[in-house]
Amino acid sequence: MAYLDKKQKEALDAGLDAHIPFDLIRSCEQETAILHVLRWHAFQCSNALSENAELSVQRLDRLRDAVCFCMQWIYEVCKPSGQLPSQLTDPETLQIVYEVFDAAIRFSGVNDCMNLIWTDWRAVDLQGKTYTLSFEDERMKTLDLVDYLIGITDPPQPEPAEELLEALSKSANVSIKDTYEIEYDLDSDVVHRIRDEMMAPRIKWELDPTWDTGHYTFDEFRKFWLALSAYSMMHMTFCGWAEQQGPKWGDFSFPFNSAIPVMSRESWITHIAEWSDLDEKVVELIVSDLTLVPELLAPVAQAGQPKPKRSDVVFQPFVEIGGYLALAVGLVITSNPERNLWDLLSIIRNAEFSALSSNTEKRWLADIIPWLESKGLKVRRIKVDNGDIDCLVCDDSAKFALGVQAKHLMACDRIKAKDVQYIKKGQKQTREGVQWIRDNLQKSAQKCGLKEDVLKEFQIEPLVLTKTNMLTAYADTDVPILCERLLQDMMDKQHLSLRDCWLVAKHELYVPKELPMSESITHLKFGDVEFVVNNFRCEEGFDCLKHIRIDELQKHR
Repeated sequence: MAYLDKKQKEALDAGLDAHIPFDLIRSCEQETAILHVLRWHAFQCSNALSENAELSVQRLDRLRDAVCFCMQWIYEVCKPSGQLPSQLTDPETLQIVYEVFDAAIRFSGVNDCMNLIWTDWRAVDLQGKTYTLSFEDERMKTLDLVDYLIGITDPPQPEPAEELLEALSKSANVSIKDTYEIEYDLDSDVVHRIRDEMMAPRIKWELDPTWDTGHYTFDEFRKFWLALSAYSMMHMTFCGWAEQQGPKWGDFSFPFNSAIPVMSRESWITHIAEWSDLDEKVVELIVSDLTLVPELLAPVAQAGQPKPKRSDVVFQPFVEIGGYLALAVGLVITSNPERNLWDLLSIIRNAEFSALSSNTEKRWLADIIPWLESKGLKVRRIKVDNGDIDCLVCDDSAKFALGVQAKHLMACDRIKAKDVQYIKKGQKQTREGVQWIRDNLQKSAQKCGLKEDVLKEFQIEPLVLTKTNMLTAYADTDVPILCERLLQDMMDKQHLSLRDCWLVAKHELYVPKELPMSESITHLKFGDVEFVVNNFRCEEGFDCLKHIRIDELQKHR
């Protein structure tokens, strides 16, 4: 078991790329290929959503990635006709695109493996062309799972509401045609009911609704997205209902010709404005942002410039086809809207994103400071001359303080290298900042409003506080990390002191003594290369927060 060197990684990448089915997709018109990819995605999403929750989330991740890879391949090799393709499905072309989409699903799996290999987050046992990926040590394996259980929330998934949807399908007059199609009344009242009764309760919003993206606020975006997701859920449900109730069309009963709604841009704007109660001008701006820009899927670096950030189809679910807009309804109902918009803004309006991002930690801290003070703690702002610290959180009675840097790290669907780098940078800056305070007590005391002899009595330690993700398994070990949820649980429910919370983080006592996890082995093959991935999962319903090793605190005090 070892890590691959750069030459081995590059050779493996090239070998995988050689099996991308460009020759198969090259014969298709660009517009037709795009429409069929979105149809296959909608079909497989419909099936995935009927599975158990864990399998559904895993499969939906793969399907989202597959759409992104297919789009990159299509725009690279398929020629556009400039025309809207016939809505009637050509079985031969549909089958070709199915084979490409299936290859993209498998490629998405091996691409995840390559990310783990390139970042050296997994060691590799190489036997011929079989690559077995495993954690290098027990600590990293355990923390990877525990960090996920504590800090990362999955993208919101639709909650079943069969009675509501069945009643609405009747009121919408859904009918099945004999040409892979369904028809229904586009009733705003139906969309409003799904929006208010089904979609609004299930989506967890994370950002301040008053923040301005440059063209509209996050509150306006939320109203837009609730309307769009309600329509998408309605459409997907009616397609699924037709699959169960309707006749067979060849090998399928899924209404492929109706799976992806296609309208003019003006029609989309008019309908969404009605569903969302937003002004059409605002809706037009959001639709423009959410319309796919193919060049962003595989950006090219300019001479002397860093490589631009790559976009993702899931960020922009509207796709222009022959002058019309197709909506990837499956992407809408299975993704996290605010996380996607946050990443999209960093690409399309970086200046506005930077302004928001630079104030994110300040706004978040402003929200949690009252809670900290309610625990008898004192939050003192301090600007250090080396490193970076947002504030000193002080327990004056215990003469203990934490030099805190806040990282408003949004929960992601999978661990990203840039997030780990962000955490490590925060650890380095916090470490340096605390050391500067220790070395410059007089100046530090003046900055935070304490007398030097008082500050001298404090034990001051570094801490990185994150919003959700901790990523401890991949970060440095010398500066502890806590997420907001874990800190609040320890103080509110366990009634731990500030110092004890820091000790829990420092000695990783939030890792249960016995973690009920089982090994999960996944086999992924693409071309002549096979990956065997050793992963671990925890039994359903296990709550790490109820198993913090408080009894071990005494020996660390």
